[in-house]
Amino acid sequence: MENQPVQENKPNGGNDIKQLLKWQYIAIAAAIIIGLSLLFGYLFSSKGPKEKATPKETYTAPAKEKEYVEEEEYYETYEVEEAVEPAKPAKAEKQHKADKPKSDKPKADKPKTEEKPKKVAEDNDFSKMKVYKKVKCMPEFPGGEQKMNAFIAKNLRPQGKKGQVLVSFIVEPNGTISNVEVAQSLNGACDKEAVRLVKSFPKWTPGSLKQNGKPVRVNISLPINFK
Repeated sequence: MENQPVQENKPNGGNDIKQLLKWQYIAIAAAIIIGLSLLFGYLFSSKGPKEKATPKETYTAPAKEKEYVEEEEYYETYEVEEAVEPAKPAKAEKQHKADKPKSDKPKADKPKTEEKPKKVAEDNDFSKMKVYKKVKCMPEFPGGEQKMNAFIAKNLRPQGKKGQVLVSFIVEPNGTISNVEVAQSLNGACDKEAVRLVKSFPKWTPGSLKQNGKPVRVNISLPINFK
């Protein structure tokens, strides 16, 4: 009874060994097949690109060399044509010609003729300002009333008639006399002489709204007496 189980275990161990050997053979055969397939695949793939690469190299190489040589020759001839430098002496001649008239035009300086219209424009701007009849600081003849009476007595021309002509005028902010008119007439000759005399007045001291203030336009009425 004790010997029976020992006899049954022997044949089972032999079957296991046979199965392992079968799997080993199968694995070896599969490895050989895979190796052969890789070799054949490598050989076929290495032959393909070599045959395709040869026509590309032989076709493209000469075309590139010809185009490059032609472009170099074209650029060289183009640069030589533009490298002509005859324009420099012409510019130098123009500069010498431009310098000559500058040296010849120092005498033609006429700034004086341009200053006159500026003064007229300044005087005309006073027409837009307000005219006052009475201000705190009234305009004054240079030297005062006595100097004015002396000026009138010296420059007034008698017209053969006695009487008085009332003349109105405006003393501008710059002291000049403008808008001379006859407010009260005596006769034609006396009126003209009174207007002429007032227009010949020198510049007055302009009037202002306050002491040392900004000058303004002031209307003055002045009697001129004929004796």
